Amino acid sequence: MIAKISTSDSPRGALNYNCEKVAEGHAKILCSNKLWQKEDMTATHQLARVFEKRAGINQHTKNAFVHISLNPSPDDKLTEEQLAEIADEYMQKMGYGEQPYIVFKHEDIDRHHLHIVTTNIDAQGKKINDSNNFYTSKKITTEIERKYKLHPADAKKDLKIWIPSKIDPTKNISNQIRYTVKHLVKNYNFQSFNEFRTLLSLYNIDAQELNGEANGKPYCGVIYSATDDKKNRIANPVKSSMLGKFAGAANLSKKYVNSASSLKASSEHLKNTLTNAMKAASTEEALTTLLKKRGIDLILRKNDSGRIYGTTIIDHNSKSVMNGSRLGKEFSANRFQELFAPNEKITETKTTVEQSIFSFSTGNISVGLMPRFASSGAGSPKKKKKKKKRKIN
Repeated sequence: MIAKISTSDSPRGALNYNCEKVAEGHAKILCSNKLWQKEDMTATHQLARVFEKRAGINQHTKNAFVHISLNPSPDDKLTEEQLAEIADEYMQKMGYGEQPYIVFKHEDIDRHHLHIVTTNIDAQGKKINDSNNFYTSKKITTEIERKYKLHPADAKKDLKIWIPSKIDPTKNISNQIRYTVKHLVKNYNFQSFNEFRTLLSLYNIDAQELNGEANGKPYCGVIYSATDDKKNRIANPVKSSMLGKFAGAANLSKKYVNSASSLKASSEHLKNTLTNAMKAASTEEALTTLLKKRGIDLILRKNDSGRIYGTTIIDHNSKSVMNGSRLGKEFSANRFQELFAPNEKITETKTTVEQSIFSFSTGNISVGLMPRFASSGAGSPKKKKKKKKRKIN
């Protein structure tokens, strides 16, 4: 049996997640401790108030709420009564026996597992000691395995790694956005909102920043929307507060700062991979296909005329997201434009020069640029003659 423990400064994210699973028929409330009857427990806000009231006794503990998942092996066939006993025994030995908690049994995948929500603030307002939670939990799960004759825990075998995919409009969109955003924020590194937004676009999710003022105080929020493959919105947007703290502007700002060192460490290897691929592929399609085989998505943003004006490189191996210009000039939008459409680049440059010459001949160009055009033969014969006369004198 594998136990995963996380803490947060609000119980609402974990409760929203579990209660929505219950509403969808993919989970059920298995048991509870020091809470109301089961029929009163499906309202997230009511449950949240119970935990928040207990945590409010202690104003010094920031992350006062605990979310635990207990994952038996898929080979273990346990009744609901046994699962409830295991949950209660685990919580008792972890020091949460006198705490309010609720246990959910998830049934949406073959491997049935439990989710437990509680608080680490006891009735006297003291924080329950969790300094050795990992080792304590490991010892307890081993004891439970022996007692109930369960298969030994094997994290690589028994815990499937969840991989995000594009939004499925036939399923709960809010849940899909929550799982995807949480996974990407936790596992990927990026240094700007636009880089994060580009990463989300791979999974048909868009994000928008909302900046304004409320009650005389500035605020910054984020809303998320599900889209189709053409980036058209297909459902009402979801506020970050409905997903969890991880999706909010404050947490994203911290992410930008914390990502810097990880991105710096992975940038050299990514540069080498891109450079070699750019030498081997002569077309945009060939390059994007080659990079995708190597676990890298090359995102090229184009205007209506097809000109590339922005690039983002997403390396799924190192979980790095970087705008091309941040990675280096050799990976900027102009460089890819030159690589894929060199003739278009030359034509544009020629047009720019012709426009400059026209401006000069009509007297609209600044005097500081006149010598450069005169030396290249762009000026009128009369002006050239005057310049030559001054040299003779």
